[in-house]
Amino acid sequence: MRPYYCPTEVYTNLPYDTGLGDLAAGRQVLLLTSPGWGRRGVVDKIRVQLESEPIVFDGVSPNPQVSEIIETAESLPDYDMIIAVGGGSVLDAAKGLSALRALDGDAGRLRANVVDGEALPDSLNCVPIIAVPTTSGTGSEVTRWGTLWGKAKYSIAHPALYPKAAVLDPRLCVSMPEEVTLCSGLDALSHAMEAVWNRHNTPASDFAAVMAIRTLKNTLKAVMENPTSLELRQQIQVGALYAGYAMGTTQTALSHSISYPFTVEFGLPHGFACSFTLGEVARYNIVEDEARMSLIADAFGCPLGALGDAISVWIKSLGVSEFLKKYIGVDAAERFSDDLINPARAANNLRSVDGATARGLVQSSLQALL
Repeated sequence: MRPYYCPTEVYTNLPYDTGLGDLAAGRQVLLLTSPGWGRRGVVDKIRVQLESEPIVFDGVSPNPQVSEIIETAESLPDYDMIIAVGGGSVLDAAKGLSALRALDGDAGRLRANVVDGEALPDSLNCVPIIAVPTTSGTGSEVTRWGTLWGKAKYSIAHPALYPKAAVLDPRLCVSMPEEVTLCSGLDALSHAMEAVWNRHNTPASDFAAVMAIRTLKNTLKAVMENPTSLELRQQIQVGALYAGYAMGTTQTALSHSISYPFTVEFGLPHGFACSFTLGEVARYNIVEDEARMSLIADAFGCPLGALGDAISVWIKSLGVSEFLKKYIGVDAAERFSDDLINPARAANNLRSVDGATARGLVQSSLQALL
């Protein structure tokens, strides 16, 4: 049984443009972000709060590569705190940089961990991270995991990589394009559902997941129609936060297992890749445990027997099909053999699955959505 644990201080009423200075008091800050936040003036609003001039790196790219983390680390002067402002990729990059700094810049040990699974030292002394998410999906602001990429999807994980603090300011989310709002929201929904149909579920993770599913189901379409609503943006932020709490206990399962090759092979954004199979995976898992899957049906607002169709119809109603068509066709599953099974993720699923079954779930999902 995995315990619920999250040491991150979460601030939901702390303005990013006045509150970060106190959290970073006395530190030499690396302000890590992506290019757009400098143009929008966010970097300057943070800079003026800090006691000393921060080191600013605004070159984090989507789906950061292991090699990118290593090259970036080599180019930076000394710092003892990271303020990470951005989506999941920026928060993941912060965790990679923090771990690499704790390893004294030893790139070989970082690669051995993320690529080969070699454990990081128990006593890893990581640079503290203040996470300021500008998307609402990954939950990385309250987990010890980060995602890095190479020839495949890799994870970096350590208890010392929990952010010290997370500052959730919905004003930073109003500029999200429709595609990013939808993609990140569906990522959060996937985290929540996968925490329920997970062998490592707990009563605490179930509670957080159910709250997240209900909130995201009831709010995601509304926020897409009213993207400047701070109230709706905050509801989505909190829904994604609770999904992160749930997934932080259980980790993800089959839909995420299936997603990784679609991102690597087709460039399909992660939130779409891990959510387009949710309906079919729900239908598949009902056979294993109806009582457990009823938690999702109740939160989603439908009868258990209609859950698979209800999820797929709802996802399609959000316009996901048009985004999927930019990347994949209905025959996309034919590209893969057993590649759709990530052993660590698939093993968490309530019901055992093999490669052929996973391809069948993908085919059925694409037929329903495309």
